[in-house]
Amino acid sequence: MDIPRNVLNPAIWPARYLLGFCLLALSLFVAPLTLSAQPEDMDAARDSEGTEFWICFQKNFRDVQYNNNLQSSQPERASTLTLKLFFASPQNAKVRVEIPGLRFNKDVRVPAGSVVSMDIDSAAQVRIDEGIEKLGVHVTSDVPIAVYGLNRRFQTTDTYLALPVSVLGQEYMVMGYQQKAEDLLSQVAVVATEDETALTIIPSVETSGGNKAGDPYRIRLNKGDVYQMRPKYDRKSTCDLTGTFIRSDKPVAVFSGHNCAYIPNEVSFCNHLVEQLPPVNTWGRQFYVGNLANRSRSSFRVLASRDSTKVFRNFRPIAVLNAGEHYETHDLTGPTQITATNPVLVALFSQGSQNGDGLGDPMMILVSPTQQFMTSYRFATPVDGTWRHYVNVVVPDDAVGSVRLNGDQVNRNKFEPFGESGYQIARLQVPFGTHAIRADKPFGLYSYGLGFGDDKSDAYGNMGGQLFGALPETKDTLAPLVDPTLTRDSLFAYVRENRTIDRGLRSIDTVFSHNMVVELPKVIAGVPQITVSARPQSYGEFGSALVRATDVAGNVTLFSICYSLNDSSEYELTYSLGEDEGCSPPSTMFWGAYFSPAVDLHSPDFNATDGVAAQNPFDDKTGIGGVGGLLIGKPLGLDWTITGRLGLEMHGGAISSIDTSAPSQPDIIREGVRISSNALYLSSEITMERRLGPGVYALGGLRTAFALSKSADVERVIFIPADATYEETGTNTIPLRDGTLESLSSFRFGLLAGVGFAVPVYGDWTAFSEMRYVHYLSSVLSDADWAHSRIDLLIGFRLPF
Repeated sequence: MDIPRNVLNPAIWPARYLLGFCLLALSLFVAPLTLSAQPEDMDAARDSEGTEFWICFQKNFRDVQYNNNLQSSQPERASTLTLKLFFASPQNAKVRVEIPGLRFNKDVRVPAGSVVSMDIDSAAQVRIDEGIEKLGVHVTSDVPIAVYGLNRRFQTTDTYLALPVSVLGQEYMVMGYQQKAEDLLSQVAVVATEDETALTIIPSVETSGGNKAGDPYRIRLNKGDVYQMRPKYDRKSTCDLTGTFIRSDKPVAVFSGHNCAYIPNEVSFCNHLVEQLPPVNTWGRQFYVGNLANRSRSSFRVLASRDSTKVFRNFRPIAVLNAGEHYETHDLTGPTQITATNPVLVALFSQGSQNGDGLGDPMMILVSPTQQFMTSYRFATPVDGTWRHYVNVVVPDDAVGSVRLNGDQVNRNKFEPFGESGYQIARLQVPFGTHAIRADKPFGLYSYGLGFGDDKSDAYGNMGGQLFGALPETKDTLAPLVDPTLTRDSLFAYVRENRTIDRGLRSIDTVFSHNMVVELPKVIAGVPQITVSARPQSYGEFGSALVRATDVAGNVTLFSICYSLNDSSEYELTYSLGEDEGCSPPSTMFWGAYFSPAVDLHSPDFNATDGVAAQNPFDDKTGIGGVGGLLIGKPLGLDWTITGRLGLEMHGGAISSIDTSAPSQPDIIREGVRISSNALYLSSEITMERRLGPGVYALGGLRTAFALSKSADVERVIFIPADATYEETGTNTIPLRDGTLESLSSFRFGLLAGVGFAVPVYGDWTAFSEMRYVHYLSSVLSDADWAHSRIDLLIGFRLPF
């Protein structure tokens, strides 16, 4: 990720690389012991169950509030604060909870397959801003368990899934929300798991303790210490800690959210937000987000870990973010795919009950990336009472039939597709308690609940679990996938780049096309999927096309579309991967015509030719010439084409030599000699074209010119004044030759190079233009040195035959 250089500590990198290598090797042995499948190229398959946890409880809403119905403005105590932990285990577990700062110690037994709760003293709530409190909650177990935290006041509730120490990291970035009032602010808390832990924090906004946005500051913690930070209130600012960067030299647990957020900011009512953050190296690039049950719409945020991160929503670009920047929207109403070119963190937010639903309130859920999906989960619903509990399950298309909740197969009809992405989502209602869900392929899960009755303006939500293996920078070696749908006369294909190691598409183009209309979208580098359609331009006539898809890593997929006679002697469209050698256009050659205005560049180095002598060497000059010609060409493979051209060419421009001796008449100031070539040349070329991209090519080749005449104007000229005339002719010129110059070379040759552009315009007709530089290696004259080059602009058409 992109962070200021002064925050980096080079001394720790060798140790980190060695540790990463050891974990990678260790994963080969421990992977068979995990309950869930491990994606390729990840280190150890570490999930959200463990035997040791360090957690905390952040501030929830207000400790006092004002009763607006009373004439007195005296504050009264807020509703009771309830802090709870919930434990779930697939086997009998002995769990111990300690809060060293409160001298709190308590043991509990968790029967296999059950969920057991424990009340935590409300004094465990972290209250101090930018201070250190010994309020870390230490949970240990003799077998792996899942731990959930509940932080609740009346109608201000949220939960979080606790992460075991084994998956904690040393780099985090904060996901929060903006301010609503002076005491309703985003917040972040860090819990140290070891003594002498050094923190470096770069806040995204000024903090309540006066630390400036973007300026690193350092804190040192011991095991069990909790450091909580909140922004300095500014009614003109969002006061949002989102994007704040935290680095430590030892693993820490980081909790982030808001003491009571309004989402969107103008919609009532507020609710507590909290989630335990995953380390940055476990973020992902592909997410599937669904709206929440019984809610008309939701909000989501995308937080970038690196500069120049492109973000796509359902394959459409929505933002380009730098490290620490986020994108937010409030219009999530259906299944939505989010992809990014670099790792990001995605949070789903429920909206306030006054958004029109009259149900629920804000809560925050961190959405798992597909790269961290598992094949099985155990989860608990940690709030009992008048609540309805749900899970959103995101499953690949080909695994929908394998999903089993508590042993029972989930009805396929409950699933809704994410467009054509290859994934589907189901919103499943579950009772209070602990549950197990599994499928044949890795899938995603997040859990939430909505209050009813007295709790109707309340909600909770949390991640359901995921893997927490660090995502390595694996090289993308997979070519784009093509998923075609064919009818007799049309093709519709999805070109996908959405697998775990894919980096997205870079380009899509038509290599060649004959009697085919191929519709290609504009590709923004990194987009995970596009659609391609094709149909014959003229039905009942042969047609073919070759399309090339290239991903960001340079991997290429070619696919062919052929419109030809089938066994029933009817024209039919077919598709094949790669270049279809058996489906060639009737002719792979083409012809064309063009005209070519040009700028001629003359560089003479002589003062005498064919008996004509000037006092001084002739000067460099430019002029305008033409004319045009015909061409014929043939493609040589996918990217190379050979062409031959035959044309007529006239050179423009006249060279002059001005005398330095006395003029021949008293009224003349300056006179000299001027030569203008009027010769017509028959030019021929052979060129090679190299395709650079859709409709763009470079070219180079050889050129010859045969003089069809030696016509030239060779004159003595009065240059100054312009109105002076010679007594012999009555004009300002005297011919020195009879309209010819015998020293003009009959044959010349040269080199050319340039760039061309070709655009299909109608049927098989293609318009093209070329900008070329031609440099003749031989002189214009046979008896003197007259260098000549030209800049051609060719405009014309091409047509296959």
